[in-house]
Amino acid sequence: MRATKRLAVARSSVSALRGLRAMTASALVALLPACGPTLGKHVAEGDAAHARGDDKAALRAYEKALAEDRLTDHERGEVIDRMAAVEHVGGGIDAVVAYRKLLGDPALSSRDRSVVLEHMARIADGFARSGRHAEAASIHAIVLETGGARVPDRARVVAAVRDETEAAARAQMTRLAASSASLSKFESLANARFDVHRTGGSTMLERDLASAMEATANALWPDVESLERKARLEAAMTLAYALTAPLDPKSPIRAKRNDVTARITARIEATVAEARGHGGALAMRTGWMERVTGRTHELRREALDDLDRKARVKWALEITPACTDASSSLAPAISGGSGALVATRLDVGRCAPDETTTTRHETFVYYVTESYTETKTVYDTVSEYQGQRCTTSYGSSYPSCTSQYGTRQVPRTEYVTKTRQVPRTGVNTITETTYTYAVSGTVRFAFDEKVLLQPFEGQASEVHKVTVGPAGTKEEGGLAADAKAAALARASEGIAAGKVRVDAERARQWLVRASAAETQKRDFDAEDAFAVATRIEGKASPQAKAFFARRLGMDSDPADALAGNSLPAPMTAGLALRGEGNVFARTPLDTATTEERDGSEGYRPKGDFWIGVTYLGSSEALRNGVPAPSRNGLGASFRIGTALFSRAVSPLGPTMFDQLRGEVAFGTRLSPALDDARSPLDSSFLYALGVDYTVLAGYRTPRFGLFGGVDPRARTLGIGDLRTYGLAAPIALRGELRLNGPAVLLLTAWGFSPVGDVDTFGVDAALPLSREGWMVSGAVERSTGPTSVAGQATRERTEDTGVFSFGLGFGKRL
Repeated sequence: MRATKRLAVARSSVSALRGLRAMTASALVALLPACGPTLGKHVAEGDAAHARGDDKAALRAYEKALAEDRLTDHERGEVIDRMAAVEHVGGGIDAVVAYRKLLGDPALSSRDRSVVLEHMARIADGFARSGRHAEAASIHAIVLETGGARVPDRARVVAAVRDETEAAARAQMTRLAASSASLSKFESLANARFDVHRTGGSTMLERDLASAMEATANALWPDVESLERKARLEAAMTLAYALTAPLDPKSPIRAKRNDVTARITARIEATVAEARGHGGALAMRTGWMERVTGRTHELRREALDDLDRKARVKWALEITPACTDASSSLAPAISGGSGALVATRLDVGRCAPDETTTTRHETFVYYVTESYTETKTVYDTVSEYQGQRCTTSYGSSYPSCTSQYGTRQVPRTEYVTKTRQVPRTGVNTITETTYTYAVSGTVRFAFDEKVLLQPFEGQASEVHKVTVGPAGTKEEGGLAADAKAAALARASEGIAAGKVRVDAERARQWLVRASAAETQKRDFDAEDAFAVATRIEGKASPQAKAFFARRLGMDSDPADALAGNSLPAPMTAGLALRGEGNVFARTPLDTATTEERDGSEGYRPKGDFWIGVTYLGSSEALRNGVPAPSRNGLGASFRIGTALFSRAVSPLGPTMFDQLRGEVAFGTRLSPALDDARSPLDSSFLYALGVDYTVLAGYRTPRFGLFGGVDPRARTLGIGDLRTYGLAAPIALRGELRLNGPAVLLLTAWGFSPVGDVDTFGVDAALPLSREGWMVSGAVERSTGPTSVAGQATRERTEDTGVFSFGLGFGKRL
């Protein structure tokens, strides 16, 4: 109810902002096209929908653009900005729903995901500023759950929601204190307690609500006993479970419920014993026992088989010789059932195929491309000699001459090839063949000296069309076999409907027998007959419901009791399912995040695995006083670990950390080969094997953790012919720093082994790569312990040799 009210308030706020939305939407549509090139049809549709105030349609169009259009990263960002504009104008809730769908798209880039989460965080902040803390908290939960951006004022919103919930719960408890005890009062108190618990409210308030629930349940318990005395066993059991479902497991009322359950079970078992020898009554009572108590009686299967021998029939089919093919196709519609064989006869009187063919011609116009040539006269400008011009200067006897040139236009013919569309007339020859198949007949059902004739028929037509023309041959439509199959299918449906009518008649006859037996005080015969009628139709008649309510105190439908269907859970048992109508579907209503709840699974180490590379190097070893050269090598390593006892303790506050780990590394020696005379068994192989069990105690908060303890271990390694081995139990320290939700920085150091024959010192650091637990680590270790060289049979022990190791790894916390 509260979630529905919030949705109504959210929608009314959208309505209240219509004026602002109209102005902002107009400005948005006017300005956005100027920001860049068009983004496609879907974006244009979204802009238009937003302009007319239809925010939901706008968001749907923008979603389609992101899902279907080929956009660059920049263009996708612009579309997301348009979605944000819709949200700012007033469609905040709709925008959240659209953003959730968008976050589920695997193709969404990390940049776009960050932008979407930032928009959602802004919406949540807007809700918080307007006092709508519940909606703000739900959106915050989405953002944090998705691995998102920084959430503004998260702590303030969570505190506001918690305060509002506690105030509402106290007001509810005060109002209900003066009212008389009722189931609705009990459910209201249970709802209030659930709300306080889910928002991380006061433990003392939870205890007060639990005490009020306990007192109300105690006041209502006489109603359970009254129903039991009146032999309304099912109603008594339902009320008993409704009053105890939300109570604490150690509540004394649960002991009362167990007593009531035992008494009712004993009474129902007694009624089952009374019905031995009566198949229908026994099947009904064992099914009712399974429904009410959840226990299956040993006679249940035998009773159902006995009932089905009367209720279920298997028709013994006889087929008349006519229309053999159709009859064999229709026979499966009649056969079936698991009961006694009952005679029936299939008479297919008509199975007529028909075929008619028509041919017609259709004239149509189509166009072909035709080439043609056009002539065109063009003029070229040419230069030509036009003579000389001579002049004689005064006082000179020789003339001065110059050549004269001119131009003229010379015509020339050009040929141009062009194309054009020329209409042509074509003719298609269309042949249509209509196949019709009709089948009809009757089925003769005989049972209990009664015969019912059930007529049936089926008819279907298929048109097969063949078009032959300039474009080739095209076929479409069905054939004769298709028409026959469809007609037989319709006839089979008619036969099935006839079987239903026959079953209804059979059930009616059993109801007549039941009424007669009830009148004659033959109660078990009446119970048998009512059970058979209910089994035949799959539902109980009003007479059967009244009879079983009066005889057994059965409040539910006898058909459910006969089938053994379990009782529906009482409303109070399903309180954790509240909020299904919330617009933030699939979002936990719990406003406290993983970081704000004590006992959160997000802080419980479960194990890890790593792969990486390891460098091993040894100092000089003295073998019988003779120095053995140092060795070094490089190998691939794998490590896996699992928590044991720390899985069962609270992960926050004073707690413990333990882990059983195994490690293996294989590789090659890098140092030069040794002199064979000194070390005949020298090789180029490197290996390292180890197992350790870390046990630490300490304190962990949602932000950091600090632990100390011991790390018993056994190690052996080899570099060439050098072997070192031994046991150690160094003191270990572990620090945790949570950076962002599940992402955690780990630092572990160890040394000063009080027992064992190996001294070891080292440090291991792991840096988070993602919120999913992927990490990169580096480790450095220096150990000194017993060493053997050359692997000789005498295994002469050298002095202690130091081994230095350095490793880099990549892995995941589980």
